[in-house]
Amino acid sequence: MYFTILAWTKIIELFQPEADKTGKQNFYVFIALMLIFIIANSFTLGGNYLLGKIFIGSTIAELFASWGIYLFFKNNYMVSAIFFALSVWFQALVGLQLFLVFAGILFFTFEFNNIKSSIIRLVTFSIVFIIFSLPLLGPLLYAQKLNNQGLDNQLFYDLLYFKRAPWHYVPSTFPKLDYSTFFGLLFFGLIPVITIKPNKMKTQTLWLFSIILSVCAFYFVAFYTHHFMWIGKLQWFKTTIWVNVFACIFIARFVSAYIPSFQLKVIDKLLLASSLAMLVFMFYSDAYTDSSKYAFLNDNPKTDIQKLHTFIKENTNKDTRFLIPIDNESFTSEAQRSTVASFKAVVHEPFFFVKWQKVLEQFYQVDFNSNISPKMQAIENYCKTCDTLAFVDYNYRIDNTKESSIIPRLKNRVITIGDWTLTKVK
Repeated sequence: MYFTILAWTKIIELFQPEADKTGKQNFYVFIALMLIFIIANSFTLGGNYLLGKIFIGSTIAELFASWGIYLFFKNNYMVSAIFFALSVWFQALVGLQLFLVFAGILFFTFEFNNIKSSIIRLVTFSIVFIIFSLPLLGPLLYAQKLNNQGLDNQLFYDLLYFKRAPWHYVPSTFPKLDYSTFFGLLFFGLIPVITIKPNKMKTQTLWLFSIILSVCAFYFVAFYTHHFMWIGKLQWFKTTIWVNVFACIFIARFVSAYIPSFQLKVIDKLLLASSLAMLVFMFYSDAYTDSSKYAFLNDNPKTDIQKLHTFIKENTNKDTRFLIPIDNESFTSEAQRSTVASFKAVVHEPFFFVKWQKVLEQFYQVDFNSNISPKMQAIENYCKTCDTLAFVDYNYRIDNTKESSIIPRLKNRVITIGDWTLTKVK
């Protein structure tokens, strides 16, 4: 988190107005950081976040990507390409998307009065990225072709795009508030650009906007008009987070020009204190709204379900299999046991999705022809249906005693902790 914010502090400073003695440029940095990490980071199209609340692969990918962007604007294209490639290793799409965007910027800002240098710059940037990312991207792209053989691609696209994660792939499902925020930031971010004198970084940023928005438009038309379902794998709307971020930088430039002047030392202290407060707020706001995620950071005791997970970890064999409520997303990390099915831990490949569909249909009675989301169906059916006992392909199951109507049929209860009970099935 700290190093991502540091990277964007450095990027913001690159775009700051000419320094003066009043400290306004520092206030500009502060405003930009607040806009980026509180507004732009909270309302995104395609479900991409510059700074997430949980430590996952994309969090690290965004870190490397941020430093790659900084190095690009510092004209260190070779090292920038390495950082984009490193981003690929933690979340392939983050690094690949940014490589395509910034390679496009180099192409469209081609210097015809210095053709040789421009060609070397673009070719070097591309080759370095390919060399450092190919060990991961190569097998990944090959698997895309290998895993599609003999399978129904249309079924796969329907399951992945419309049933499993429409918020990443289907533009019509993105929240209206996210669209409003995006276009609002874009509009108010472009207005100040007019006042900025022409320079290389301004031109590059405008090309960043143009490339991302143009591909978004192509994505939309191809997806809905021509039904090119394969384009969904690009998840291109995720790149709009970068439009949000740079729009915030330009807005901050404009707003800071009208902020009353302060002494430099006062602003430095305010900037430091506010940045630290922002870090604490962003982390602990989530910690206290969902204490189960960060129980080690505060005085909140373990929840009943956490205690049950601990019991399972300490008192069951490692090769046992569990049937759990589909919305129990902490089981595998806390209990460290395998489950019949999971909604989030899904391999995004056809060979896996066909099995995933059958498991949800069999054990959770999910009707994939229904307009109700599979997850909502699975949650409701798990509490109400008894049919899963007919498919004894697991050793234990977890139920909520207050919500489940199957409780009377559960004979071999192992333990009950609060509202949660563990039953041995076989």
